[in-house]
Formats: sequence, structure tokens, C-alpha cells
Amino acid sequence: MSEPRYVREVPWRQGGQPVSVLPAAGLFGANGSGKSTVLRIMDDMRSHVVHSFRHGNPDGGIQRRPFLLDARSKASPSRLEVELVLDGVRVEYGFAVDDDRVTEEWAYRYPKGRAALVLHRHGDEVELGASDRPKGRAVMELLRPNALFLPTAAAANRPTLLPLVSGVRCGC
Repeated sequence: MSEPRYVREVPWRQGGQPVSVLPAAGLFGANGSGKSTVLRIMDDMRSHVVHSFRHGNPDGGIQRRPFLLDARSKASPSRLEVELVLDGVRVEYGFAVDDDRVTEEWAYRYPKGRAALVLHRHGDEVELGASDRPKGRAVMELLRPNALFLPTAAAANRPTLLPLVSGVRCGC
């Protein structure tokens, strides 16, 4: 697959050089080295984005798999983050959750190689990028402490965030 015919050139910022990527990935390692854990974590992130708004119990907590071999880690929030290239623009999205609530959530776009805020949530406080501020209040009315802002905004049909939701759902 390293032959030139398989390599895809993906533009990731306006006026920048394209990034060469392969259409496949592999996980290699010894038995017990964490390959299955990486896949479970990716599925957990996808599940939070797909289900936290629609299927989350308004009064309930958040299902997560904390690192169990260290007592401090078990009590600390789980942090999940992904970087994607959507429509030629690099995007970062991530969140941190504990057993009860979303403690932090963030999304940034890099259209010209510099970070542009999409959203940043710290507890109940949410800061939105300029394009989403006007209608952000409607989403805030629907937002629960144990639901992510991103799928809540998608349920409220916020078109600027829909590509990010789709990208995280499929892992594109």
C-alpha cells in the first residue's frame, strides 16, 4: 500500500501543501499491548457523540471506561480527542467526562493553519465561535450536564457543526 497509486493527497489548509495519506491503518503489537483497548476507546468516543444527547438519561451519569490500574486515574475525568481533515480543513475535537458529567469539550478548525474556535465548554460555560454564537442559546436550552454539546447542536440542526458530527461518527 505504500506504492504511489494508493497514496491520497488530502488538502488540509487553504493554500497549504496537501498531506499524503493512505486509505488504511493498522495496529500492530504484542499480545496484551493495548491494540483492542485503542479500538474500544475509538468506539467509546463515537458512542458518546452518537448517543449522549438522544439516549442519555437526563438524571443519570455517563458510562465510561477509566484506567483502572491507578486509583488517581480512576477518579480523574476520561479525556478523548481526535484530529480529522474535513472538507480540506484540519479539525480538532475532544471532550473530558467523569462518572457524572461532561467536564470539558472543545473543537477548533485550522482553515489557514491557525486555530479558529468552534466551541469550548468548561462545565456549564460554553464559548462558541463567531458563526455559531447567534443560535447557540437555543442549543444551551437543550444541553444537559451529561450530554455533549456537539450532538446536542446537531439535534438542534446547527449546520456548521453537522460535518464534524458526521466525521467523528464515522472516524473519517
